[in-house]
Amino acid sequence: GFNPAHPTIKEIPMKRCFALFLGLAILLPLGALARPGGFHGVPGLHLERALEQLDLDASTWEQIDAILDAAMAEKEPLREEIRAAHEEMRMRMEADPPDLDVILSQTEVIGALHVEAHKQRLQTWFAVRAVLTSDQIDALAEIRRNRHAGFRRGHEHRENGGPETDFDR
Repeated sequence: GFNPAHPTIKEIPMKRCFALFLGLAILLPLGALARPGGFHGVPGLHLERALEQLDLDASTWEQIDAILDAAMAEKEPLREEIRAAHEEMRMRMEADPPDLDVILSQTEVIGALHVEAHKQRLQTWFAVRAVLTSDQIDALAEIRRNRHAGFRRGHEHRENGGPETDFDR
């Protein structure tokens, strides 16, 4: 309910309101992506699917499997930190009254964790790339370009009222 001790939206400086709404617009969708299978899902799953289209020998697959297994073990604690940070953000935003400074601080924590997760994905990619030949890297880049183009076509088609396409997700 209304509490006269809490500032109204008119009394909160516009920059702070903008920062809060921007933070919410960024963080709420990211919270959904932090769940298994989302943005922070299995590292290399899409990469592994693309690699399956290449003619890789058993030795190369062994190296890639070792890289992906190590990445998964390294990523799991970070994934739990991200989940906990999003939960903390939800709790902070539901507080009565919410403390904007604490919420903005938690935004920084979540952002830093996402940056770390992105760095881990890049390290995984470059470790996998190091075991591929230049021809395999080129072929993989073409597979990924075609896949991204397919996503764009499917998205445009759905926006225009067409049925959802069956792209590899």
